[in-house]
Amino acid sequence: MLEFKPMENKDIVKTMLEEDIINTSNCFGYYAKEEDEKCGSCLISVNDMYAEILSLSYPDDKFYIGEGLLRSAINHAGSMNAYIVTSALSAHKKIFDFLGFKYENYEFKGEIPEILTGNCHENKK
Repeated sequence: MLEFKPMENKDIVKTMLEEDIINTSNCFGYYAKEEDEKCGSCLISVNDMYAEILSLSYPDDKFYIGEGLLRSAINHAGSMNAYIVTSALSAHKKIFDFLGFKYENYEFKGEIPEILTGNCHENKK
């Protein structure tokens, strides 16, 4: 069974140290657990109406884990009144494109309600 759970503070700090992340304001994270084994994580920070994805890791052959982590973290950011989500993590272009992010000014950007709607939102008229 696959689960996405919020990280505890000690795990957030550990991940930030491993990823060389300096931004600590309003930072939270999610981790993925499949069959009792942690298999991915996502860190995000929220400042006013903006959220920034700071890190994302998941097995290369398990795209669905990365998608679930992002959706979990972005949903949480939305519950904290964030409306815009950004990221400069160009290594994850494929997943950001899949979720409907736009690439502009060297970063991926999207409105949280549209991102969480899913990739079917392009067909709505």
